Amino acid sequence: MIPASELRNIIAAMNFIERHEIVEAGYDMPDGSWQHFQENPAERFLKCNDECREAIMRVIEAHTTRAE
Repeated sequence: MIPASELRNIIAAMNFIERHEIVEAGYDMPDGSWQHFQENPAERFLKCNDECREAIMRVIEAHTTRAE
C-alpha cells in the first residue's frame, strides 16, 4: 500500500502539471481532455487511456523526484 504522505504528494503534483509536460512525456492531450484535467485532475486521470496515464505518471515522478 502507498503511504498516505506519498499519495498526498502524488495528488498535489497532479494539480501543478502543465500541458507541455504531458506532451513532452509523450502524450498529446486533446483540448477537451486538458480542460477536464485542469478542473479535476484525479477524475481525468481515471478516465484517460493507458498512454495518457503513463505520460501523467512520468510527469508526476519528475515532480515528486524534484521535491525530495
